[in-house]
Order: sequence, then structure tokens, then C-alpha cells
Amino acid sequence: MLSVAGGYFNTTKAWMNFNSNGSPESGENKSYFVLHSCDGAGIMPDCKGDQRYVERIYSLSNDQSQVHCQDGITLSQVPTAPYNSRRQCNFKHPGTGNIYKNYEAGTWGWSENKIPYYMVASAKNHGWGNNDAVTNMVINQAVNPFGTTNEQTLVMVTYPWVCTGVSGDNDQTGLFTNPRTPKAKCYWDNEPGHYNGSPGWPPVVNVYWMKLDNDGKQDFLTVYGYYLQNSSNGPSMQKMANGNSWRLYACNRGECPW
Repeated sequence: MLSVAGGYFNTTKAWMNFNSNGSPESGENKSYFVLHSCDGAGIMPDCKGDQRYVERIYSLSNDQSQVHCQDGITLSQVPTAPYNSRRQCNFKHPGTGNIYKNYEAGTWGWSENKIPYYMVASAKNHGWGNNDAVTNMVINQAVNPFGTTNEQTLVMVTYPWVCTGVSGDNDQTGLFTNPRTPKAKCYWDNEPGHYNGSPGWPPVVNVYWMKLDNDGKQDFLTVYGYYLQNSSNGPSMQKMANGNSWRLYACNRGECPW
């Protein structure tokens, strides 16, 4: 799908929400999607993510001098802080050097009639919940809203960016952090964890279905989203934007915060 990535080995497109007057979205909700093809951009500590990596990048952090994390610490303090595998952090883009407040990442694909299993499971710890119950729930509830399956229809699942200390046989050099931070690693959090002693699920899961179209002048993506909601009745998938769609256009006129 070079039309959404821009190239096999050199990603040249980003997609952004635009207002009805044609201006790019602004404020806290400003974000843009970057869909990589085979440029190796998303390589993670488990050696996954080097193909069809997707990013949703939000607004710039007010502090561009250091990466801040939950628990009131910075990335440089993560290696000596109490262990927390789900501590979300800012994201410092390795290409631009900019630090962003929020960041989601995961994988994407096309011509799928439902969410592929690998998008809602961990390469190391596999599916979520007992007997993949939560994984199957996501697949069954976050359904394709377009009713068609072809190469113009895309699906992606994203997770928040987290950073934690490392030990054992994990890389100790900070190879998977930016700025490079020895004894720390960062990744998108698709790990199941545990819930009441049983296999759990990630606390944050976002699903986006997109369809590529053209309005006679330019390409656009129609987007429907789902998010994971946890409640006393258990997890369920809810529709973003009250079930309404929104559009993304390629921000190739200098609007994207590269």
C-alpha cells in the first residue's frame, strides 16, 4: 500500500485530520498517523515491528529538553525507579528530535476481514486472558465497519508508549530508548500482564479501521475507531466519536509537525 506509506523503504507520507475550512486540526487533539512499509522504523526489543509499523503522534511536549514519564519522573530516572512495566512516557522522535506528549504505536495491514490475531497478542506472551478470551473479544467486537475487504481497507491496533528498567538478558545499553538511556527500554505496550493471578490484557488498546478513497482532487482515509473500556463487568470495545467516522488527508503542504 505505497499510496498510504509513500514508499517501500522510505516513508514519505503522514495523515492528519483537517477542519471543515481546510485548515489542519490544532490544540490538544492534534495528531497525525504515519504508516510505515518496510523501512525498519518500528523495531522493538523483541525484534518485531520492522514492517508495517504505525504511529499516531500527538502534540509537542512543552519541555523539549527531556522525556517525562508517569510517576513524576523522567526517562533518565527510569532505571533506578521502582519497576513499573506500564509507565507511560513522552516520545522523542529519532528522526526529528522532537518530544511529543502522547504517542501510540502498533502494526497495520490491509485486505483483512477482521483484526489479525498477531495484532492483539504479544510475540513473547501470546494472547490475552484465559484461553485468549480478551483477544477474541477485541476481534469479535471491533469489527470491520465498511462491510468490504480489499486492499483499500486498512486495519491497525495501537498501544501507548511505555518505558521501564531492564535486567537479566535484556539489552543493557539503552539501544531501545531515545535519548539512549542505559538499563532502560521503551516499547508499545501490548503485553498481557496478569489480572488476579490469571493472564490479563493491556489496559489501553485502540483499533482503527480505515478506507482509502479519493474526492476527485486528492486521496483521503475514512476512519472508524474503537477503544478498550474496562469496567466492573469486564473489558469491552467501545466506538470512538460515538460511532461516527472522520477523515484524514495527507499533510504534504507543511502542516505536519515533522
